[in-house]
Amino acid sequence: MNGKPQLKTLSNHLRYVIVPIPGVRSATVMALVKAGTRYETPENNGISHFLEHLPFKGTKQFPSTIKINKTIDGIGASWNAFTDKEYTAFYIKAATTHLDLSLRLVSDLVFEPLIPAKELELERKVILEEIRMYEDEPSLKVMINFEKLIFPQVPLGWDSLGSFQTIEALKRDEFFEYHDYLYVPRRMTLLIAGGVEDQQTELEAKIKTYFGTNKGDTQFKTQTYQFRQSQAKQDIFSKETEQCHLIYGFRTTARSHADRYKLLLLSTILGNGASSRLFTQIREKRGLAYYVHSMLDLYTETGYLAARAGTNPVSAQETVKVIQDEFFKLTQKPVGQAELKKAKDYLKGHLLLGFEDSHQVALFYGKDLLLDDNLRSIDEVLDSINGVTPEDILVTAQKTFIKNKQNLAAIGPIDTLTL
Repeated sequence: MNGKPQLKTLSNHLRYVIVPIPGVRSATVMALVKAGTRYETPENNGISHFLEHLPFKGTKQFPSTIKINKTIDGIGASWNAFTDKEYTAFYIKAATTHLDLSLRLVSDLVFEPLIPAKELELERKVILEEIRMYEDEPSLKVMINFEKLIFPQVPLGWDSLGSFQTIEALKRDEFFEYHDYLYVPRRMTLLIAGGVEDQQTELEAKIKTYFGTNKGDTQFKTQTYQFRQSQAKQDIFSKETEQCHLIYGFRTTARSHADRYKLLLLSTILGNGASSRLFTQIREKRGLAYYVHSMLDLYTETGYLAARAGTNPVSAQETVKVIQDEFFKLTQKPVGQAELKKAKDYLKGHLLLGFEDSHQVALFYGKDLLLDDNLRSIDEVLDSINGVTPEDILVTAQKTFIKNKQNLAAIGPIDTLTL
């Protein structure tokens, strides 16, 4: 597990990785597709997420929701799918004795959705209810508003759910066109992680059988974006709520940039864990919020590092001020060796704990391969974390936390907040 797993490629350009995890009797089969909000247009915004729902309504070999659900329940499996800005993933986690069925199911989900007209209309109603749920939940809605603020007028800033208008307007033919264009082997990676150390030769044959399809080929260069910001920005949405939910943050460098691990440690120092600076200052010392944490999201050409919190509306301005202070303190002097060591150990500990879960292992390698054309070993990641110095943290904070590049989104019974 410490070394890199071996990458293999089928003749149709689909890449796959098998990652044995000794001592477990289950395995995750996960397919990731380069299909997400980044690849949408203003007219079809939300189609990636909507399409993610539809294979579970019937595929060529499993032609109904009932058939799929009974098949999955019949092997005691866990399963799901999810859509991100840059990819969509489908997975099944089951006992290794059911690997053949897991591979068949995932293959059919990504390659052979039937998209029945009746089921499409029923699922359209479900998606519209999901949008309404987000509209009614300020702690979720503020995230949508923040991304729109920090990535203005480009797909990275669009809501992955789409809007009422775009979801209501999507036609059945558009789903087939989108699927045929993006759900092709060249734009996929397949990961099998778990107790498969004695099955690799057999697995490779099954992968060729179930994923060796020649269902077209699509090649195009991903469009990337540049962002310029000359002054701090806010999106304050006034709404009668019990709390004010807010997100404050900055754009960062890209996922593949050399600052990746410095940003991870910056985020950890700020707001990951109960001993982090934000949790200590906002919750433990002042009692301003129940939830407060930092978050780091990195994409092909950019990303963001932000903090989010929910607080009494009368305390919203104070909370923003405390968050600001903690961000900018990191630009003024290097963090101490003890605090940096704690942050490193926190990151490394969570990484190693995650690698005991085949789902997390599959997602880690799947995203690396699909989005970065790279496979990192655990040791590479650990070494990169260990190599960050206090001076690295200071310089990265100074490059990132710039006053005229602040962004703040908030929802609650307030009219203004000051940056």
